[in-house]
Amino acid sequence: MSEPISQAQAGRGSRVCTCQAEQLAALLDTPPRPVAEVLGHYGAPTAAERTIVRERALQIATDMSKLDSEIARMWNLLDRLRRNRAVLQTHYAEHNNLLSPTRRLPIDVLGSIFLHFQGMSPSGRSIVPTQVCRHWRDATLATSELWSHFKIWWRAHSDDDTRAIEVAEMTRAWLERSSGRPLKLEFGPFYGIRGYSMECSDIELFALIKNQAHRWQDVELNVVEPVLSMLVASIPLNLPMLRSLQLDGPPGYNHQLSPCNAFRHAPALRTIELRGRISSLLPDLPWSQLTSCNLASGGNYTCQDIHRAISQAINLENLSVTISPPFDPTSVTFEAFSPIHHNTLLCLDIVLQTTSVQDLFGALTFPALTNLSLFEDSSGNSAQCLTSLITRSHCSLKHLLLRNPIRSPYEDLLDVLTLVPVVSKLELYDGAAIGIDDSMMDLLIHQPDHAQGSCCLLPHLTCIKICFGVTRLSYEKLAEFLVSRCNPATCNSLAQLREVELTFISKPFSRDPPAQTLSPGTLNVLRALRDGENLRELGSEDM
Repeated sequence: MSEPISQAQAGRGSRVCTCQAEQLAALLDTPPRPVAEVLGHYGAPTAAERTIVRERALQIATDMSKLDSEIARMWNLLDRLRRNRAVLQTHYAEHNNLLSPTRRLPIDVLGSIFLHFQGMSPSGRSIVPTQVCRHWRDATLATSELWSHFKIWWRAHSDDDTRAIEVAEMTRAWLERSSGRPLKLEFGPFYGIRGYSMECSDIELFALIKNQAHRWQDVELNVVEPVLSMLVASIPLNLPMLRSLQLDGPPGYNHQLSPCNAFRHAPALRTIELRGRISSLLPDLPWSQLTSCNLASGGNYTCQDIHRAISQAINLENLSVTISPPFDPTSVTFEAFSPIHHNTLLCLDIVLQTTSVQDLFGALTFPALTNLSLFEDSSGNSAQCLTSLITRSHCSLKHLLLRNPIRSPYEDLLDVLTLVPVVSKLELYDGAAIGIDDSMMDLLIHQPDHAQGSCCLLPHLTCIKICFGVTRLSYEKLAEFLVSRCNPATCNSLAQLREVELTFISKPFSRDPPAQTLSPGTLNVLRALRDGENLRELGSEDM
C-alpha cells in the first residue's frame, strides 16, 4: 500500500522553485542606453561604450547560466514526478486487481476456464496460467485434467544425464498431478527425428508411463528396433480406456520382428494408425470394433495386409491406406483374395505405390461408400479398377478426389464421372485434370432447354476444385460452365455451384502451345461471378 504524499512534502521547495522560475521566465527588457544606440549602427564603440558592452555581455552570460541551471533542475524534477507517477500507477493497478471478479471465482470454475484456454493454445495444451499468480497456480495444480496430456521425447546422444533426470522428475510430477484422469500422451524422438537409439534412461521413462497403461486413452508410441520387442511385450494386456492408438516403428520392413499382441484387450479402442511396422505381420488388434484405420506409408503395407485388415474390421467407417509393393516379391506366396462385402465403410482414402492392385480392388464391395480419394504415384490401370469398384458397389459417392502424375485418358475420366451422378464435391489434380477439356465441359454445361430427364453431367455438383493445364481448356468454355451452374432455378434437378477453386498451370519448356489469352469479356464474366452478380441473361456474345 502506498502512503499519501503530504502537503508539506509536496510544497517543500515549490515556493522557491516557482518564484525563481517565474522571475527568470519574465519578458526581457530592451538593453539600456547607450548599448541600444551602439547596437543600432555599424560604427565602432568608444572606450566607455566597450566597457559597458563587456559588462552587459558578462551579465547576459551569467543570466544564461542561471537559466541553464534552472532548466536542468526542472527536468530533474519532471523525471522524479514521472517516476512517482509510474509507481503510483502500479499501486493503482494492484489495488484494482484486488477487486477483480476472477478472485471471487471458485477454483473449479477457474480450472474450467483454463481448460477452455487449452483449445486456443497452438500445441493444444498450455501451463501458462501457473505463471500468472499464486492463486492461478493453485487452481491449475488442482485441475487434474490440465495435466493429463503430455509428450515425452527421446533424448539425443549429446544430451547429458542431468537432462534425463529432469525429464523423469517432470514426468512423475505430471502423472501425479493428473490423478486418475485418462491420459493423452506421446512418446517418441525429439521433434519427430528418426534414427535415434533409445538408451537406458529412455527405457526408464517408458516404464513410468507403462505403469499407468490402465489410464491410456489417446496414445502415440514411436519406438525403435533394439528395444521394440521388449517394450511391446511389457505393455499390460488390459487397456480399458484406450480409445485411439498410433504406432510407429523402425522405417522399412523387417521380417524378423516378433508378432505383437499387446493391444488385443482394449475394449474402447476405435481408432488406429500404423506407420512404421512394429511386427512382421499386422498387430493383433480388436479389429472388429475399429471405426477408423490408417495404414500409412513407412510400413510397406501390401495388398495382402490391406485385405486382411478390411476383412477383420467389419465395423470400419473410415479407411486410409498406402499400398506398397512387397519388400521382397520372391518371398510372397500369391493367394486369391476372397470377396469382401463391407456394409459400413463410408470414407476411403487410397495412395497407390504399386500397379498390382486389380486383384485387391476386384475383391472389394463398398455399398455405403460416400467419400473416395485416390492418389496414384505411378501409371497403371487404376481407372479401370475404380470403375469396376464403383459399378460393383452401387454406392452413391458424394465426394470424389483423383490425383495422378500422368495424363488420364479422356475416356477413363468420363467413365468414372458417369458412374457418380450424385457427387457434390469433385477434386481433380495433376494428371487427373488433364482430361477436362472443352468437350468434357460441354457435357458439364447445363442447357436450360434440355429434354425431360436428360440433365448435364454431375448435376448435383456444389464444389469443384481442379488443377488445370491451361492448354487443354478455353477460358470461354470455363466461364460458360460456371454461368450455367450458378442459376439452379432453371432446372429442378440442378444444384447451385457454391465453391470453385481453379489452378491454371503452364509448365515451362513444354511442347504444348502457349497459354491462351484471356479476353476482356471473359475476364469481366469471371469477375462478375466472383462478386456474385446475376448473370442469368448472359449470352455467348458477352464472352
